[in-house]
Amino acid sequence: MYFGPFPDALCLGAHNAVDVCLDIQPGERVALIADEASRDVA
Repeated sequence: MYFGPFPDALCLGAHNAVDVCLDIQPGERVALIADEASRDVA
């Protein structure tokens, strides 16, 4: 599923979610799950 280009305005929040909230580390594996119903916020 392709959601189109990623808006620049969301980059800072996405970076914070990955690095701070989720504390994802290099080498860790992550699965992103999205569907049409959540398309506007995915």
